[in-house]
Amino acid sequence: MIEHKKAIKHGAKWTFVGYIAQKTVVFAVGIVLARILDPMDFGLLGMIMVFVNLFDIIVDSGFGYVVVRYRNIDRKILDSILTLNVLLGIICFILLNITSDYIAIFFREPKLQSLILPISFLLLINAFKIVPFNLNVRNLLFKERSKIDVVSAIASGILGITLAYNDFGVMSLIYQILFANLLSTSLHNFISDHKINFFMDRTSVNMIWKRSHKIFSESITSTIFNNLNKIIIGRYFSAQLLGFYTRGHSFPSFTQKAIVQVVQKSIFPVYAKIEDGNEVNFIARKTIRTLCIIYMPIILVLAAISKNLILLLLTVKWEESIFFAQILAIASSLFAPQMVLRNVLKSRNDKSFLISENTSKVTRLILLIGLIPFGIKWVIIGQVINGVITLLVSGYFTKKEIGYTLTEQFADYGSLFFMAILLALPSFLLDYLLDFSYVIELAIQLITFSVLYLLYLKFKRFNIIKIFT
Repeated sequence: MIEHKKAIKHGAKWTFVGYIAQKTVVFAVGIVLARILDPMDFGLLGMIMVFVNLFDIIVDSGFGYVVVRYRNIDRKILDSILTLNVLLGIICFILLNITSDYIAIFFREPKLQSLILPISFLLLINAFKIVPFNLNVRNLLFKERSKIDVVSAIASGILGITLAYNDFGVMSLIYQILFANLLSTSLHNFISDHKINFFMDRTSVNMIWKRSHKIFSESITSTIFNNLNKIIIGRYFSAQLLGFYTRGHSFPSFTQKAIVQVVQKSIFPVYAKIEDGNEVNFIARKTIRTLCIIYMPIILVLAAISKNLILLLLTVKWEESIFFAQILAIASSLFAPQMVLRNVLKSRNDKSFLISENTSKVTRLILLIGLIPFGIKWVIIGQVINGVITLLVSGYFTKKEIGYTLTEQFADYGSLFFMAILLALPSFLLDYLLDFSYVIELAIQLITFSVLYLLYLKFKRFNIIKIFT
């Protein structure tokens, strides 16, 4: 048991380090590519990937979950899953290409027709990755997986930048994605103890589907809702505007996903093991306060420095993405308490969690569609409104489960949100008061925030290092 716990702890550290390293490489490569390519190129890719991601979920069909979770996995089951994945990959490859005309018509973008064929090969590549990747996860090969992620990101990044410099346009992004997944698939197959073999066992197939269909349906729903913004912007506005949105979203998204990795690997597994509601209440409140102290000031200062940061890193051609970065960062500021409350619900009561999640999805859909006539800015501002609604709904059901009242919740994160605004406010004001180069203004903003933030942490006697060790 002790050895198993050590392996999990070691794996969690490697997963976090690998994730941060890979995402940092991807983010840096994205910055370089954004300086070379046009917003339209990223918008076109964003449109295509909506459907590619959807078909990719169908190729997986929740079978990867079975590989990781099913206790009595054997060669027969693994071969059956691989065979099913490849068959589904071929079917989805054909369907995606057959529907390419309709996808182009839906987005009113004829250029998509010629781009769908090359990117659809991603479905065939990933079909061969599902079994070895999840088997390596099952076997706790976290270190190897992290190395593969980083190597694939670096190698594909070099290829993408080289092609972009040689005027390949949007195709440089497509080839980058294909090469990253091809390299990752090859390396996972190389280190896996399962070798490719096509075989179909009817009994195994029935067992697989029984255990995977719920995961599959949840994944399909999540993928559709996660891509709603891209669908709405691409359909009702333009590919160029979608490019600005995608790049603006990447800044708060990078920060948000990093904090998710830290928390999910260290804190949330605890909730499922605790029966006493009072103890969960105590841990949840402590987690919210801790995360808000770390996350809220950082994400709000990101909104404050977005203008100088984007103009410095991406150049003036990406100026329209500043608004997206700022509003999405503000919307993300409520993510920390949202994440804690949702995970408490998930660990305590699936029904309450599902009601909360579905309510959030419905309100998001209503806001997105309802705000289209008012323009793209209101569509994005709607995310802030939905964030508040999601927080209140999650808070209501959390109160019912563990007695953590809405008043207590607001007392925990409300005061810290107000303090985060005060810490980020000078950087906002400096953006309007200063008239220097982007580099100097950004440096002054960051130094000002850092001094204020460190003084605040010292006043609170809060040790960030202890949180991550």
